[in-house]
Amino acid sequence: MLASLAAAFAQAAPARAQTMLVMPFENASGAPGLEWVGETFPEILSQRMASAQLYLVSRDDRNYAFERLGIPQNLRPSHATLYRLGEEMDVDYVVIGSYRFDGRTFTASARILEMTKLHLSPEVTES
Repeated sequence: MLASLAAAFAQAAPARAQTMLVMPFENASGAPGLEWVGETFPEILSQRMASAQLYLVSRDDRNYAFERLGIPQNLRPSHATLYRLGEEMDVDYVVIGSYRFDGRTFTASARILEMTKLHLSPEVTES
């Protein structure tokens, strides 16, 4: 998934330094006890994708922005709320996604919201 997401980002990203906010992924399976997995996506993607050309917003900064906008931490925000959050944080991209677990297969899907063009990329899915 990381390679697919990085490829999608590379197609959209110009040469100047960019800022990206990775949101916690949503548990779309409804499987109990997996909510913590959603928070691992921002952590892992931030570690793996960070570079001199790409600054990834930290969890603390994301939580501060949620608090400042009065958005509850456990809210599943709409695309409009995510756009407002990205706008408030002055980021270039927002990564949103979800994951499913059916007892055997773990599947994750992600999309990139490009703030300057108001464009939502096609979904990238890996199992």
